[in-house]
Amino acid sequence: MRFRHWAFILFCALSSACSSRGPAAMGEDATYALEVTNPNSHAMNVSLNVGTGVVSLGAVEAGQTRRFTVQDPGTNDVLLVATDPSGAHRVEKKIELSRREVAKVTISS
Repeated sequence: MRFRHWAFILFCALSSACSSRGPAAMGEDATYALEVTNPNSHAMNVSLNVGTGVVSLGAVEAGQTRRFTVQDPGTNDVLLVATDPSGAHRVEKKIELSRREVAKVTISS
């Protein structure tokens, strides 16, 4: 009985440590890369809605691509929201963050 208990704990620990989809645990390297391309003729301000709040990332100038680093959002599935400074244009895209690859998004309004 005791062996099964320890085997179960070891299995759970290894499953969590090897998972690339689950949220990062406290104290671990929990950074994600996000590359945003703005083909519009106006700048767009980019933020992420992570379910528990909104994180402002910054602006992507017209015709430019910018890479952002996202610190542990608590979830891999986030909503990217991009708006121009006047509020006339808004783009929302669901994206999945992965620790192993850069999430690439084009924001066309």
